Amino acid sequence: MTLKLQGTIIELFIKTTLYYVTIPSSVKIVNVLYIVGQKRIEQLRWNTQYFRKGMREKGFIIYGNDDSPVVPLLIFFPTKLA
Repeated sequence: MTLKLQGTIIELFIKTTLYYVTIPSSVKIVNVLYIVGQKRIEQLRWNTQYFRKGMREKGFIIYGNDDSPVVPLLIFFPTKLA
């Protein structure tokens, strides 16, 4: 077998092996990251709603969109914090 043919066979083996190993595993990794990301977004949403509800019950004025994780809070009397 010539050196050129042997190099081509090795190159094809590496390319096909990497294709079959990397593509399925990368799809699995992306799916896991997507699921983890969705869980974190849901947890952030729940935490934000819980915080907004608690602050309103204590008498604070809350502005902004209820779906936003940013909670603008107005404090007129700093003594309310204690």
